[in-house]
Amino acid sequence: MAHLLCQGLGHQEIALRFPSNVTRIENREDCVNSLQDIFSKMTQEEIISLCQQLEIPAGPINTVDKAFQDPQARARNMVVELTNNIGEKIPTTASPLNLSQTPITYRFAPPQLGEHTKIVLQELGYSLETIKEFVEQKVI
Repeated sequence: MAHLLCQGLGHQEIALRFPSNVTRIENREDCVNSLQDIFSKMTQEEIISLCQQLEIPAGPINTVDKAFQDPQARARNMVVELTNNIGEKIPTTASPLNLSQTPITYRFAPPQLGEHTKIVLQELGYSLETIKEFVEQKVI
């Protein structure tokens, strides 16, 4: 498949330099750099389109923001906005399960960074005095 990709990219010389998976692994950095030079001049859509034409499995790797805006994710109701304890709306992923008899309900937003630190430390056996020292020493 690597040979097919290199040919489709118009860079057969890369396939000749790295003719097997073993040589690609042994020269991974050089191989990756060679391909990155080519891919950096293409859009994500161009790369995916080329791979589809060549019947090479490929798809986008989205950032979290892009994933939340993805039309398919929206159509499948995979994004839920929950309100946190300071009133901010937080987008989060929904369950992939859609159960008609027992629909899933979402009650709580994810915690703020550090919101449950003291509770977790107590559950781990730290005393309130030790936790207070952690706060004073800016450990937490």
